[in-house]
Amino acid sequence: MLSRLASLTRVPRTRSSWEVAIAALGVNLWVAFLLLPALHMERPGPGPLAWFMVALPLAGLAGGILLRRRGLLMGLYPALLLLATLAVPKLVSAGVYSPFTFTLMGASFMAYQLVTLYLTGLMDAPPVPTEGRDLAPVHLGSRWRRRLRIHRWMAALAVFFPAVLLATAFLHPGLQQDLQLNYPRRAGAARALVGVLTLALWASIFYAYFLVPLRAHVRGDPRVRRDVRRLRREAARGARPGLPFYMLVGAALGLMVLLLILRG
Repeated sequence: MLSRLASLTRVPRTRSSWEVAIAALGVNLWVAFLLLPALHMERPGPGPLAWFMVALPLAGLAGGILLRRRGLLMGLYPALLLLATLAVPKLVSAGVYSPFTFTLMGASFMAYQLVTLYLTGLMDAPPVPTEGRDLAPVHLGSRWRRRLRIHRWMAALAVFFPAVLLATAFLHPGLQQDLQLNYPRRAGAARALVGVLTLALWASIFYAYFLVPLRAHVRGDPRVRRDVRRLRREAARGARPGLPFYMLVGAALGLMVLLLILRG
């Protein structure tokens, strides 16, 4: 049963369905975040440079799909989306997003990131055999159940924190009034800059308090890691014996020669 389920969810090695899924979600995010606000902007509309900045994220998305690079799909493409908002601040002006549309935008972004991470992980995974023996049910101990609970809470917080930060940056009435009061002619640019700085702040928090602890947690005990590194170094040197082996062999030969001399 497990092998059949894995074979159904396995992404083929050839370029096929995983590209279609990532491209569909990426284009959906681009349309909702950039294209529709650009088409409904007040006159005068965006100029040629602004339209170039709006279309530039599609190049990052296409490059990531063609090259099969996770960094391009999950790093460069969202960065180009934010770069377009800095070049055209009216795309994130006060009248663009309501709480409902903001929620849909956040859901689209999370769906794109999670599906991309899942599909690229399956793409790099080893192939699952078509036939095999079904495994017995796994009974996790208390330690692993605690780990799973921690991982689930961290995943929930990783979704909750940026949603609160972005909702405050773009939807909080007090912040919007302060920006309009302090930057009457550049309120849209100030709002876009606050959004980018908010994402940069969250990226720093995620790296320091989520990614680094999880990486250390997944890699296991430090003593085990040291033993693994030692074994890797020994395997890299090959099967050649070390200096103690040659010393012992030399001592054995010397004793044999001494024994022959005494008996002769």
